[in-house]
Amino acid sequence: MALSGELGTGKTFFTQQLCRFLGIEENVSSPSYVLINLYKGSIPVTHADFYRLTAWEEVLELGLDEMMENRITVIEWPEIAFDLLPENTLHIRFRFSGEAREATINSSVKGA
Repeated sequence: MALSGELGTGKTFFTQQLCRFLGIEENVSSPSYVLINLYKGSIPVTHADFYRLTAWEEVLELGLDEMMENRITVIEWPEIAFDLLPENTLHIRFRFSGEAREATINSSVKGA
């Protein structure tokens, strides 16, 4: 899953709720500084944050292929890696809508 949107629109909250649904009991937090968090649940989850990355080569150095094997992978700020993501990536764009927040879901649409 590729989660795009401004700061505070709900990307990490979405990931927390997804992990909770999958039975992950540990604290799910934004990996802004560590870049990747791994969680064990009924289905393992990789939670990545590419906000601080400046080049797609850095994404490759993190082992993008390995982080997507046999697990759900959620990437916040995926724009730098759009061309590296598999075609079956679910793209979710979060945004403010007045006082509320909304999400638009697209599959296989880069730059959603």
